[in-house]
Amino acid sequence: MLKTFQMKSEMKSQRRTLTTDWGLRQYLLFLLFAILGQSLSAQDRGAIDIIKKAERQTKSRIGVEIRRCRDDSLFVSNRRDEQFCPASLVKLVTSASILRLRGTEIPFYTGVGMDGKIRKGILDGNLIIKGGGDPSLASNYLPTDSGRFAYALVDAVKQWGIKEITGDIIVDASAFDIEGVNDSWLDEDKGNYFGAGVYGFNINDNRIDVILATGKAGSEAHILRIEPPHPEVRWENRIEVIHRGKDTAGCYGEGLDLKRTLTGVLPTNIVSYRLKTDLPDPALYGAAWAKGLLSAAGTLCQGKCRASYQAVPITQELLIYESLPLDSLVRVMNFRSLNHFAEAFVKQLAPLASKNHRGNTTERGLSVIRNYWTSQTGLQHTDISLSDGSGLSRKNRFSPNALSQILIDMISRGDLVTTSFLNSLPLAGREGTVKNFMKDEAIEAYLKSGSMKGVLGYAGYVRFQGEWYSVVLMGNDFSSSAPVRRAFSDFLLSFFSSAISTKQVLLKEK
Repeated sequence: MLKTFQMKSEMKSQRRTLTTDWGLRQYLLFLLFAILGQSLSAQDRGAIDIIKKAERQTKSRIGVEIRRCRDDSLFVSNRRDEQFCPASLVKLVTSASILRLRGTEIPFYTGVGMDGKIRKGILDGNLIIKGGGDPSLASNYLPTDSGRFAYALVDAVKQWGIKEITGDIIVDASAFDIEGVNDSWLDEDKGNYFGAGVYGFNINDNRIDVILATGKAGSEAHILRIEPPHPEVRWENRIEVIHRGKDTAGCYGEGLDLKRTLTGVLPTNIVSYRLKTDLPDPALYGAAWAKGLLSAAGTLCQGKCRASYQAVPITQELLIYESLPLDSLVRVMNFRSLNHFAEAFVKQLAPLASKNHRGNTTERGLSVIRNYWTSQTGLQHTDISLSDGSGLSRKNRFSPNALSQILIDMISRGDLVTTSFLNSLPLAGREGTVKNFMKDEAIEAYLKSGSMKGVLGYAGYVRFQGEWYSVVLMGNDFSSSAPVRRAFSDFLLSFFSSAISTKQVLLKEK
């Protein structure tokens, strides 16, 4: 920086004096940046000290990285290149991938057709619902949209003048492979609603609720009802009632097997307890659901309800139903951390894989994701190791730096996909799964959370003084999440709040 000085010969002390107002302003600005730079450096060290202390106290590994998005400047990091189990932070990779590769507006499609002829209001043949893998049909997480497919189905049958169906109601779930449940998921997660399988046809979030009541200790919990009812499922109830203790009620079962076992314990004298479980064979349930809808609307359905995981030929299309646009589905996935949405997105990417892959499988979709990000960033295939799209698998691994590179790429292009991705991230302290994180702090952070036993993470963006920063916080191998969560909050406050205070003081003095 240029400074203008004039030596005053009459001053024996040889003091240098700034000769113009311009010079004075430049000089003070130089001091401001110099002092601010020193403050930010000290602030970085203070923030990292918080992380180091938390690692010692919790005997854990904590990886962090903060970058300025405008120029990809690295501001602070710890264990940035070490690989961590990310839990639901995987959904950031999944949502970034589906938006970039499929666009924001492309929906999922579900078809309705027949394989016979309509004569005098009678369909002499089968009614076929052809699933397209849509995870949002009749979803509880989209209350204003959940009834739209049911209405469209009934209306289409009426529009075609069908008053009777002599054949079966068939749901074709061949769009995805038959392996709906990921092999790498823990057995204890299979059968629970968050471990539901994802297939070519999905409905009601692939979830079914068991409503239970309990009496005295030593007795067995009583099943009051099943919502929605599914007569094909065989329930084995092993839930015991104890006088006092922790609720450990759960469900075990896997994939298309129609048997589900209820396990664990519940306290005494519960009037109504809702146990959320996965929906076995959603396509079979969907056929019965559709038959019930049509029958209630006055259509006589003579045949059976069937599910098919092989393609069923259609001779006449009656309806093409479109889900909400993809960006709307990505938003609800990230706000509510919906595993089944994420797994459906991965399988939806499978057709983009090379020809040597067969079927719309999770493995094929993950190969598309890996290939895309290695081509777009400096990442190698080994930098992102994914076994699923939701983060439920404990085999997933990537580093803070790998996720940072994806976050920087997503925001740097400034296009419609960037906007959709940012809008899918809840505001910390106010929204979604992060509404209780940094609840009373004035930091504008848009984050996705991820957690499971021994794993905690937050990642996304912080908007600070007109600049966007990518933030990745990942903790593994601890016994209690509370001190790690507190360390993450203190770390962000130390880094960003201190800078705000420093700048305000310096500018005021100037």
